[in-house]
Amino acid sequence: MTEEPPPDELSSDSFSLVATLKDKSARSVFTLNMTRIDLLLKGSSEGIARAKKSSGDILSKIVTAIDRGDEEGNDNDDVRAKHLPDGSIQFKFSEKEMNLIHDVMDYNFRVLSDLDYYLYNLLLVSAWSAFEGYLQSALAEIFVGNPNLLESQKLVDTREIISARDRIVDFLAEREIEDIGRKNFNDLQKYLQSKLHIQFPNSVVPTLQGAYFLRNVIAHSAGFLRASQLELVPMGVRIEGSELRLTDGYLRDLFGCLKKAVTQFDTLARNKNWEQTAQK
Repeated sequence: MTEEPPPDELSSDSFSLVATLKDKSARSVFTLNMTRIDLLLKGSSEGIARAKKSSGDILSKIVTAIDRGDEEGNDNDDVRAKHLPDGSIQFKFSEKEMNLIHDVMDYNFRVLSDLDYYLYNLLLVSAWSAFEGYLQSALAEIFVGNPNLLESQKLVDTREIISARDRIVDFLAEREIEDIGRKNFNDLQKYLQSKLHIQFPNSVVPTLQGAYFLRNVIAHSAGFLRASQLELVPMGVRIEGSELRLTDGYLRDLFGCLKKAVTQFDTLARNKNWEQTAQK
């Protein structure tokens, strides 16, 4: 029987973000996540391309066999497969069987042809999550190191304060980050400017705004757009029917913008006089 934690003990994950930052910096975690996503993009794209080529080659051979329509040998021969000296295997199918195989391979090929777009959608969401994770981790570092920035008129339950009495700064930092996590991208920019006097580079803001929009479409609508959203799709992104069609090039440009935004934010945060900022 496991022992119940004391009633004033916070749950194990209440300060997981702050605890993680004691061992790793926000930027190092972001860099690790983006490295993994870059490798996944490269490896998965190559794997899908190989599978598409294999299916396409087999499908092409089947189409050729159907078009030829010339079967040699005895139709009554029960031998359906023959191993040839060159190591290949020769199969004997009826026209009905060949058409069935064709339909299966054709369906498989069409599924594979769309799979890279599904992969790109997943990678965009992962990349944006890495970016948001960096921001929350970086802000946790800033707030814990500069508690004066946490001053506000927000109401806090006294029971929560009592439970967190030995680590009140960590608790308030987590509460602030929870509130930040509910902001949309435009509100986040306003918050960073008014609270911390930090902005993202103007050169990457349009790309980040577009990526935030796409992330929401993918996360909430599986990549399908409403009619009212069609004109909001960023440049460089295709639409097929009502479905997003991201590309390898778009993702790589986005990854570069995310890294640039993180680099500048990290540099500004490390060089800023937070004591003066808290007094403004």
